[in-house]
Amino acid sequence: MKERDVRPNDGAELLVAQPDWLVAEQQRRHAQTEREAKDTLCGELADTLITSVHEVWLQELKGATTDAGVDAIDARWAPEVDRARREARRLVNQLTPEQARARIDREAQAAPPIWPNEHSGTMVAGRFEVPEGWGVQAFQFALDCTPEQAACVRRQFGGRRYARNWAVRTLKSDIDAYRATGAETDKPSFFGLRAR
Repeated sequence: MKERDVRPNDGAELLVAQPDWLVAEQQRRHAQTEREAKDTLCGELADTLITSVHEVWLQELKGATTDAGVDAIDARWAPEVDRARREARRLVNQLTPEQARARIDREAQAAPPIWPNEHSGTMVAGRFEVPEGWGVQAFQFALDCTPEQAACVRRQFGGRRYARNWAVRTLKSDIDAYRATGAETDKPSFFGLRAR
């Protein structure tokens, strides 16, 4: 201490002061941790907002009968997903983390309600969520069919394809009849098609 002209009282200050590089590194790590927490929160909020958009999008896609119809629906809903992502980013920048978490919880609880089906009287469930603590597994199996079983599988898939093609033909003929004569039919639905 004598060599550097440091008095005994000055030594305590030297030991307490952190080097500039250490302070800068701590600040960088703190900022990185805050950014990562914000990005995680933004991702969760975006997923929650996008889920509701996807549900409506999927419902419309179920009603599409042609590839052009599917493309039109996709073109209409893809910007909505981008808008939901931008909205999530904006909300995360404006809200405190507690407010953002509350918004995520509100959006998650606003799942589609369960309502009675008008045709069958059964209950139609909204979005399925895996209960806390449960796991989801999927299995894939290769089929080693005998020739008779393979023919049965082909018949089953052929019947499904025939039923879909019949439904598309029926809906198209209804649309053509409406355009030609103005004759209206019932609103297309699964139960309406089954009754024909």
